[in-house]
Amino acid sequence: MTNQPLYLVGGAVRDFLLGKSCKDYDLVCSSDTRGIARKFADKAQAAIYALDGERNTYRVLIGLGSAQQTIVDFATMQGATIEEDLAKRDFTINAMALALDAPQTIIDPFKGGRDLQGGYLRPVSENSFTTDPLRVIRAIRYAVDLGLKLEPETSELLREAVAGLDFVSRERKRDELFKLLDGRNVHTAVFLLRHYEVFSHIPLNVEGDFSEVSNRCKVLEELLGWLTGTKSVEKQAAFHQVSLFVQFGRFKEKFQEHYLLENLSGRTRKALLFLILLTGEELHTLKQSDLAALALSVDEIKAVEKFYEGFSECEQLSDSPQRPTPVEIFYFFQKTGATGVDLVVYNLVRYRARIGVEFSHDEWLRRLQFANLMLSAWWEHPDLVHPEPLLNGHEIMQSSGLSAGPIIGEIHDALLHQQVAGKVTTKKQAVDWLASWLVDNNKRLIK
Repeated sequence: MTNQPLYLVGGAVRDFLLGKSCKDYDLVCSSDTRGIARKFADKAQAAIYALDGERNTYRVLIGLGSAQQTIVDFATMQGATIEEDLAKRDFTINAMALALDAPQTIIDPFKGGRDLQGGYLRPVSENSFTTDPLRVIRAIRYAVDLGLKLEPETSELLREAVAGLDFVSRERKRDELFKLLDGRNVHTAVFLLRHYEVFSHIPLNVEGDFSEVSNRCKVLEELLGWLTGTKSVEKQAAFHQVSLFVQFGRFKEKFQEHYLLENLSGRTRKALLFLILLTGEELHTLKQSDLAALALSVDEIKAVEKFYEGFSECEQLSDSPQRPTPVEIFYFFQKTGATGVDLVVYNLVRYRARIGVEFSHDEWLRRLQFANLMLSAWWEHPDLVHPEPLLNGHEIMQSSGLSAGPIIGEIHDALLHQQVAGKVTTKKQAVDWLASWLVDNNKRLIK
């Protein structure tokens, strides 16, 4: 493809040494980065776009939108040699390279392979964190996700650089935080974020008893692992694990799609639910200014708002000794949409996080049955959560003689209520019901 040297760098080399699969590759070119990236994209029949025109970096997406999507980034070498380029990177474990024309030799000037083998996370240089304070969050993510240790010297450098996060763009902080919340051992990562006083510089106001928050993070991580199948149920599994698997094993693919697939911004619903858990459960704890500071997308903001709006209702439905009626289920999902799934899961998390005598097997089973009823409605009974109206707006106007306006919407919603309750099941019954409704509301309509 080119006569100039090309180098595979960073995480792909690290993951190769760890024996991990990789779908994200970084290539360094000495010149003509755009031309090389475009030739590669053409050969791979892949999409290409500029990540940073000024820095001459480009991204090629192979299998765009599929579960097998692969990312290949092309960047221009920073410095005259690959060693100079690696010297500008964050950690020694990411400062390794392979020349594509000599892949048998790993270029490792900062002993990243040794650190990886020894289980240490070390910055490439003493000013690595101050050069880019975002590396503070990244260090915590790598340490927790890869099980690496932070030496006292590294820990001190990290702590000294935390305040510099105030000068990092909110979008970069958001993306790094979501990667952390989407990784492994989230409860440990959250503990370290608090230990190094990172939250106030994101900014993220973590409410309430932090030990309780940390415990719920751990429970949420376990439950999502079992529900999505990314964490296997042990042979000697505890009661709550087995009962969860029995109730929801059939929904594994649905949970995977809901929590693990990335949105158009490259972020997952799993990470968003962890973010909600950190911010607290009451609507007043997260203001519009907080959401703006976190640089969430419009869809993510709506999901957060729906979570807070539906939180109390989900708790009331769950706490009730009676099963939710079809009408109650319908209105719950009308209000919350897909976020209703998160509320149902979080309801289980809150109860499972109870300790000792506060946790009852009978009550756990009752809550599982509630969750099963709600999730079955959402995923298996679209006729209940998204019923097809027996009369559309035009037909209501035609049958009633009323003109377009808010009253048509009111009648439409009232008819859906009757359908969900099972009181109106045919078009003829819908027309008869409409006639009766018009008589009952005649005085109001005349006014």
